[in-house]
Amino acid sequence: MEFPVNHPHALYVMYNRKMEPIYVGFSRNLFLRLQYHGYRSPWIEEIAAIKVLWYPDRLQARKAEAEHILKLAPKYNQHHNHSHLQVAAPPEKKRSRGDGIHCPKCGNPKESRTKAYCRLCMRLYEYEQRLKSAARGTPAKSKQRGRPKNKNQNL
Repeated sequence: MEFPVNHPHALYVMYNRKMEPIYVGFSRNLFLRLQYHGYRSPWIEEIAAIKVLWYPDRLQARKAEAEHILKLAPKYNQHHNHSHLQVAAPPEKKRSRGDGIHCPKCGNPKESRTKAYCRLCMRLYEYEQRLKSAARGTPAKSKQRGRPKNKNQNL
């Protein structure tokens, strides 16, 4: 099974009663995603309206989401909402891949030099890996948490 990158994706903007944007997101399956918000988001009762825009593929929807989050600064997109930070002017020359400071996928600054990607691209990469492993029928590799067990220890 191929990863569904070239399928239409919906960008959605959720508004409260004052028509202030409270959340921006995108999904291939809009109804399942909205249902997930209903189960997981404590702010679901604040939603008064939802605006939906369709894009031909995942990349365009993802870029539009980032632009909308920066432009609208929705209340509950705190993970990606950097409206409290000053945005630096873009450099005139193209950033080189692997400079250690910028994400090689999108060019945005990374949290630290030890991270491979920025937070948004890392979440996208992990999501893609889970989808690929599910398509192959193999369990996704999970991060080992806690202290490693001693191999010689008898249980």
